[in-house]
Amino acid sequence: MENEIFEQERQRLDYVNEYIDQTLFSEMPNEANLRQSIIEERRRIWNDYSGDPSNVDLMQANQTLEMDTERYFRIRDKLYFLQKMRNSPYFARIDFKEEGYDDAESFYIGSLSLIDHRTYDILICDWRADIASLFYDATLGPAEYKCNEGVIRGDISLRRQIKIENGELQYVFDNGINITDPILMEELGKSSDAKLKTVINTIQKDQNAIIRDLNADLLLVQGTAGSGKTSVALHRIAYLLYKYRNSVAAQDIIIFSPSEVFSAYIAEVLPALGEENAVRSDFYHFLVPQDGTERYADRSEQIEALLQSDDPFLREMISVKGSVPFVRQLSEYFDERYSSFRVSESFTYYDEVLASADELNQWFFTDYAEYTAEQRVGKITLRILDAAEDCKEEFCRAFLDEATAHGIVSLTDEEREEQCNAMWESCMAELKDRIRKTFLIPEKDLYLDFLKQSYPEYYAYSADLFSREIIPYEDLFCLSWIRVRSGAIAPMRTVRQVVVDEAQEYPPIVYMLLSEIFPAARFTILGDISQQVDAKIPSVASLEKFFPTKKTVASFVLNKGYRSTYEINSFAEKFRTGDKEIRMVERHGSEPAIVPTVNVEEQIIDIINNYRSRGHKTNMILCRTQAECDDLYRRLMHKMPIIRMRSFDTITPETTIILPVYLSKGLEADGVIVAGVSSAWKTEEDRNLMYVAATRALHELTVLTEGDEIPLLS
Repeated sequence: MENEIFEQERQRLDYVNEYIDQTLFSEMPNEANLRQSIIEERRRIWNDYSGDPSNVDLMQANQTLEMDTERYFRIRDKLYFLQKMRNSPYFARIDFKEEGYDDAESFYIGSLSLIDHRTYDILICDWRADIASLFYDATLGPAEYKCNEGVIRGDISLRRQIKIENGELQYVFDNGINITDPILMEELGKSSDAKLKTVINTIQKDQNAIIRDLNADLLLVQGTAGSGKTSVALHRIAYLLYKYRNSVAAQDIIIFSPSEVFSAYIAEVLPALGEENAVRSDFYHFLVPQDGTERYADRSEQIEALLQSDDPFLREMISVKGSVPFVRQLSEYFDERYSSFRVSESFTYYDEVLASADELNQWFFTDYAEYTAEQRVGKITLRILDAAEDCKEEFCRAFLDEATAHGIVSLTDEEREEQCNAMWESCMAELKDRIRKTFLIPEKDLYLDFLKQSYPEYYAYSADLFSREIIPYEDLFCLSWIRVRSGAIAPMRTVRQVVVDEAQEYPPIVYMLLSEIFPAARFTILGDISQQVDAKIPSVASLEKFFPTKKTVASFVLNKGYRSTYEINSFAEKFRTGDKEIRMVERHGSEPAIVPTVNVEEQIIDIINNYRSRGHKTNMILCRTQAECDDLYRRLMHKMPIIRMRSFDTITPETTIILPVYLSKGLEADGVIVAGVSSAWKTEEDRNLMYVAATRALHELTVLTEGDEIPLLS
C-alpha cells in the first residue's frame, strides 16, 4: 500500500513538474524577446525625441514603453518563482469533502498557487489560502474554515505531508493529528545558514492563529526564545499582503528590528514567500535627524555603558527618562512653554512692517491654534512671505541702483533681473529662518530647560554631553517626543501595519511615540521579557495601555522553544526569569559543557574544529561586552578563520563570528561558545545575558569559565 501511495504521488509530481517545465519553456523566449524589444524601443525614443521632449508622440511612446516594462517584470517574476517551485513545488495534501458535495477534493499546499491554464485545475494551493488553514489547524474528521463566503464546513479524509527535494519525491507521510515530530525534527536538525528561513511546512497551530489573525488592531505576542516569534511576524506580513493585495503594498508596512544585524538576518524571508520586502529599520536610524551635526549614541553604546558600570545613577536615569511619568511631565512643560510666550515686537524687513506683534500673536495662538507648532509656523511664514513679495521690486531696484550709481557693478537688464532674483531668494531664506527662531524653541534647549526645572539631578549629565554635540541613546527618544509634539515629526498615516520585534528592548516612551507617529496603523508587537538586559516593561501584554485608540486587542503566548535541543533548553531554563512554564521540543543532543579556561585561544580553536567536524559550520563566540570581543578577536584572528561582528555587520554563512551577547538577540548558530564567564557575571542582567547566549545554539553549547567560584552557574 505504501509503495502504491508513493507511486501515485510520484506520478502526480511528474505531471506538475512537466507543466512547470512546459510553462518555463514557452515563457522564456517571451521574456527574452520582450526585453530586447524594450531595449530597442528605449534606443529609438532617445534617437527620435531627445531634442524635443514636449513632442506628443513621445508621451505615447513612453506610455507604451511603461506598459511593456510592467509586463516584462510580471513575466520575469513568474519565471523566477516557477524555477523556485520546480525544486519543491508543494509540501502537503489535504482531501476535503465540503458539506453538500458527494466527493472529496484534493488540495496540494505549497509556497505559491499554480493553476493549469489548459484545464483550469488548481495544481498547487498557496499556503495562505483560506482552505490551507485546515492543514495547520484541523485533524481528520469534521472540520471548517473561514473565507469570504463565510464558514465552510465539511470533512477531512486525508492529511498528508510530502517531502520533495530537487524536483524528486523523497517520502510521503499520512498523519491525522498535526504536523508530525519526524518532519519537524528533520527541519530543526538542519544546520544554520546564517539567514532566517521560511517555515511554511512546519507552522504550528498556535503560530498559525497569530499569522492569520485579521481582527486585531493591536496584536501582542510573548514568546519564549526559539518559539518562532520572528518567523511568525514575517509570515504574518506575507499573509496580510496576500489577503489585502488590492489595498496594502509592502511599502505600507514597516518592521522595527533591534539592529542592522538582525534586519539583514531576516531580509530573505518575504522574497522567498513571493512578496517584496517591507520597509525595515531600527528606532535609532528611524528617529535620528538627518540634518544635524550631533553624534547620537546607539543602543549598543548604552548597553556597553550599563554592563561596564556599576553606577546606579546611570541605570536610574535611563529608566526614568523612558518612563510614562517623565513623558507626561515633558508634555506638560512643552505645552506650558508654547502657551506662555508672546511675540513682543513687530516683524519688519528693511523698515517695512510685514506683520505687527498683535497680528503674529493672533495668528499663532488663535487663528491656527488647532495646528502643531510646525504647521502654525508654516502658515505664518506663507503670510509673511506674501507680504514681503510686495516689497521685492522696490527693494531690488533701490539696492541695484545704488550699486550701479557708485560704479560697483555694471549690469545689463537681463543681468539685473538674474541678480535681483538670486538676491531675493537669499533674503527670503534669511527671513524664513528668522520666523522659525521667533516661534519655535529648539528641542534641545527646551529639553535641557525642562531637565533643569524638573529633574535637576540629570541636567548636568545631559548638558555636558549636549555641549560636546553628543546625544545619549535615551535622550534620542525624549527629543523625538518633543519633535512629535511640535509637529517636526509628522504622523505617517499611509503606514498600514507596524511590526516591532524584540519588544522588551524598548522603554515605554518608544510605544508612546509609535502610537503618535502611526495613528492609522495596526500593530504586531513581539518580545520575550526573559531576554531583557535592562528591565523596561513588565510584560508584552502590558503594552496595550500605550495604544488607547486601538479598538481590538489580541494577546498570544508562544511557550514552546523549537530552536535548541532539549539539553540546551534545560540548561537555559536555569537562567530564565518569569514564572510561565515553557515546553521543550523533544530533540536531543549533546549536553552543554562548562569548561574552565586554561589556554582560551587553543580551547576555542579545538571546540570550533570539533563543531565543524560534526557538520556544524555556522558558529558563534559570545562575550559579555564589545571590549571583550575585540580583545579575544585580536588574539584569534591570526590563528583561525573568524569574523568580528558589530551592530552594522551581517552574518556570513558557514563562518565563525564573534559578537557581544546582547547583539545576538534573534540570531542563531549551529554551535555557540560563551567566553569569559567569571565571577563578574552575578547580576540579574547577567542571568538574562546567559539565557540569551544559551538559547542562540541549535546543536552545541560550551561555556568557558574563568576562576573557581562562579555563582551564576552554581
